[in-house]
Amino acid sequence: MTVREILQYRNDDLVISHVSGVGLGFVAANVLLQVRGSPLMYCQPTKLELTANQYMAILEDYVRDNPKAADNPMPPVLLVALQRVFPCR
Repeated sequence: MTVREILQYRNDDLVISHVSGVGLGFVAANVLLQVRGSPLMYCQPTKLELTANQYMAILEDYVRDNPKAADNPMPPVLLVALQRVFPCR
């Protein structure tokens, strides 16, 4: 699904679960990268657990500032949005 489609159906439980699942997949990938000593994709604070609604808000905020991103598939856009919110320094 494109980001535009995700945002069009933002209140649908299945869509919210899809976005949350992708976000949790990124969390799992980051844990694996950390265990391997590799650079993380983004640096979310360790004590912060994001909810499905927070993932949606991060995605919406990113697209508001970058409207052309709405025509892209959701997973890479969510990753870039998370990198913007939680940059590694």
